Amino acid sequence: MPRTSIPSFSRSESRRTRAWRECKQVTGQTGDELRQELDAIRRWDEVERHLRALAKGVADANLRRKHSLGNAILTLYALLPPLSMDDAGSYLRPFYEEMKAIYARTRKRSRAAAKGSEGEERG
Repeated sequence: MPRTSIPSFSRSESRRTRAWRECKQVTGQTGDELRQELDAIRRWDEVERHLRALAKGVADANLRRKHSLGNAILTLYALLPPLSMDDAGSYLRPFYEEMKAIYARTRKRSRAAAKGSEGEERG
C-alpha cells in the first residue's frame, strides 16, 4: 500500500468507517479496529525512523574507523621501505614485501574491474 494512502485514510476515512455500520461486514474489522491499526502503523513508522537513524550512525562511525585504519596502513607502507633497508630494520623487510604484494594484487583487481566496466559501457 502506498505511504500516501495511510495519512489520507487517517484524516477522513477513519471517522467515516467508525460511523458506517456495515464496515465490519465489508472489511472484517470495525472502524475502531481500523483506527487502532492505523495508530499501530504510526508508532511503528516512528520506530523505523529511529532504527534507520541508528543504523546510519553505526555505518558512519564504522566508515570513520576504516578511514583511520587506512591512513595508518598507508603511513606504515610509506615508512617501511627506508626503515627495512638498513640492518637494524631488516626484520621489517618481510612485512614490507607482503604489503607490497597485497597492494599490487589490489591494483590489478581494480584495473580489471575498470576495464570490465568500460567494456560494458561500450557494448
